[in-house]
Amino acid sequence: AISLGNQEQLERLLINIPMSEAHREKVDRFLLRIRTSTERISKIVRSLKTFSRKSEGEQKEKTNVESVINDVRDISSERIRSEGIRFEITGPENLPIECNKVQISQIFINLINNAIDAIKSNPHEDPFIKISIESEGNDVKINIVNSGNLIPTEVRQKIFQPFFTTKEVG
Repeated sequence: AISLGNQEQLERLLINIPMSEAHREKVDRFLLRIRTSTERISKIVRSLKTFSRKSEGEQKEKTNVESVINDVRDISSERIRSEGIRFEITGPENLPIECNKVQISQIFINLINNAIDAIKSNPHEDPFIKISIESEGNDVKINIVNSGNLIPTEVRQKIFQPFFTTKEVG
């Protein structure tokens, strides 16, 4: 809010300063970049606040898939973009769900981060992460697929063991 307020004050000041059309366009482009970046940062901070709240037991809340996916997308977007990964979502995002939003979001963030790591370990001509959403009766099915290597069989057998990881310690 402070940054946006400062930007608006700067815009009001600059409007009265004489400058060439070329300089005016350049200033306007920079101001647009500042506004866009500030709004993106604000969105990420709001999403991080959602995840930083301690969940109260197993309390579930009514939300929709779109809300969860948007929070995850906001938090993961910079890493996805910097790795040059195509990110697609297909299916109805407005499906209502009842879940612990913080927990389900953390699961999706972990899956997205694992997908990015898998893609990085197996460079591909067209790196992608695809999320498909389906409604199956009263259930919602969400698939996350990526262009990285498959999970090795020996890892798949241990993947649901508590504290199991393939990551280096530290």
